[in-house]
Amino acid sequence: MQPAIWYKLRSIPSVSSTADLEMVGMVRKLCFNFGELQSFLSRTTGAYEGVFQRVRSAIDKAAPVISQAREAARMFRAEMGWETGGTAIGDFIRPVLRKIGIVIVESPVPDSLIEGCSFRVKSTHDIACVFANSYQSTWFRRNSVILHEICHGIFDLEGEPVSVDYRRETSDDISERRANLFAQECLVPKAVLVYLVNRFGIHWERLSAKNLASLIAGSKAEQRLVLRAALSHKMITPDQHDEYLKFDCAADLKKLSPQALTTREFLATVPHDQHKWFFQDRFVKIGGRGLLLPVGFLKIVIELLSADRITIDKAAELTMMDRYTFQERFRQMLPEAA
Repeated sequence: MQPAIWYKLRSIPSVSSTADLEMVGMVRKLCFNFGELQSFLSRTTGAYEGVFQRVRSAIDKAAPVISQAREAARMFRAEMGWETGGTAIGDFIRPVLRKIGIVIVESPVPDSLIEGCSFRVKSTHDIACVFANSYQSTWFRRNSVILHEICHGIFDLEGEPVSVDYRRETSDDISERRANLFAQECLVPKAVLVYLVNRFGIHWERLSAKNLASLIAGSKAEQRLVLRAALSHKMITPDQHDEYLKFDCAADLKKLSPQALTTREFLATVPHDQHKWFFQDRFVKIGGRGLLLPVGFLKIVIELLSADRITIDKAAELTMMDRYTFQERFRQMLPEAA
């Protein structure tokens, strides 16, 4: 364990909820197990640190915060291979970040106001972890949350054990403003907006809900972020921003992007025998706290077990289940001797 995480949480007045403490602890345990899993795969997971260091060292901390954020986002997109023209990155965020050794965890925590957090743990490898609370959230919103936490990882975690952000939290703190702008500039830089506007033949002065839905689907960013980016690049006026923010784009967006579907709507598109895999089979509980295991993490554990590289007891330990629960859930995927 790293008690520094608990001390940090307890030192923040707004973090008093047992749910918050338990959630961070459980995600930390998962990240610790992820590091152990990498040792079985003989993989190193520290590539992210080189990326973070190169971005961090190139930024002038005396520059205006918007300049810091835009330059950091530009460099980070280039490091990740996302610098090409009007490339929207929402579909690539998770797999690319995981490839450089960052653990991404998205799980609903209904009784916590935490929207996202980031921290590092020392397992068999140094692990960076980002958590996004998926309760009453959207895939588009979580794209922003993940990148917001990545910015904290780049600039703010060298001397701090954990960064925690809350729903509806507002702050003039430079680190929060920089993280907000970094997420915006990663997801919706001017080049992406210009490309989408030209692609769809959109005119900002007579924008419709359908047009805005096309911009959301194309940029992979939530409505308010798209409009905030347009405002910051002087493509719309403050009055237009406020007017377009009221548009209800949900119905049009669902026609354009499967990521906009609700859980029930999504499951309706998936064979019924696969429903458990998406939720029940991935759900683990310690005490009163539950968490959805990342699909990729769980698949690797099952593959290692099937290849006789770990025992079923170790597989259960890594996935935070007891042996019998693990066997029952994944019996058809396990070797006969397990």
